[in-house]
Amino acid sequence: MTIYNPGPYLRPAIDSLLGQSHRDFELIAIENGSTDGAKEIIGAYAAADPRIIVIDLPENIGRTPALNLALSHATGSFVAVLDADDLSRPQRLERQLAYLQENPRVVAVGSWCDVIDENGALVDVFQPASDPSGVRETLVWENPLAHSAVMYRRQAALAVGGYPADIAFAQDFALWQAFAGQGDLANLPEWLTVLRRHQASMTLQPLHSLTRVVEAIALFERAATLGGYSPEALRHGRRTLGIFRARHALLLCRSGRLRSGLAELARALVLNPLCAKDVPEVRRWTGVEGLSRRIRSLRPHTGHRHAGFTVDQNAGRDL
Repeated sequence: MTIYNPGPYLRPAIDSLLGQSHRDFELIAIENGSTDGAKEIIGAYAAADPRIIVIDLPENIGRTPALNLALSHATGSFVAVLDADDLSRPQRLERQLAYLQENPRVVAVGSWCDVIDENGALVDVFQPASDPSGVRETLVWENPLAHSAVMYRRQAALAVGGYPADIAFAQDFALWQAFAGQGDLANLPEWLTVLRRHQASMTLQPLHSLTRVVEAIALFERAATLGGYSPEALRHGRRTLGIFRARHALLLCRSGRLRSGLAELARALVLNPLCAKDVPEVRRWTGVEGLSRRIRSLRPHTGHRHAGFTVDQNAGRDL
């Protein structure tokens, strides 16, 4: 667990681990320069439970270095991850450990996840493919394993050099791609993890938008080189890459790099001619959304058409 200003979510996250049915584990907590009282909270837990090992850093060293630091202190054969604002259900470690022991070809296993908001209300679910062949297919168009839901083999992670140092946000997806060259990836089709979505999350900060999009483009292009995909998976991959290139184009134009932005938009349209429709902010930027509204307003209303008809109900879904 890496910890940086998790606010009120740290205690529930730790409690969810201490309540696991499998109790033979150590919690390696990297306190990554928090200023919100998290140092004192994790310190009190460590004083009461010898399984908790705290590495207290005076300042934030970044997410990827902190994860690699935690990995370097691990001594067990298996490593599980939990972000400091997420939750593990009581059977998570027990079920994932048993699966990895029974399936030696599987390098990493995740689970299905509930997604809650800052108040604990269910807002979404993450229900990816579970069997190794299905997970492998989706690598080219989505990250099929939620980081907080994963347990992996420590030696496999060390063999590929840990989390890639050049990836700041999508370091988990980059690690799964490296694992794909060593063996299988899987998800348990069970709701073993709860992910928390809130505005304080580092991955939701607008400041980091450009870096996140550039990383996504590079990683989806890398995923395509792994090979072995079906034509349908490759089609999904081109669509996803087109969406991220369209977002990149928008960010470039907004930052004043109009020529680079328009060139990137052209690349996006080659990959996915409908990318302007697929991404809400690009629809607004290109005027497609306004044009669609005007077209709908000109259509005659009949008894056979719902007033609430939408052009694309899935266009706002973030891949």
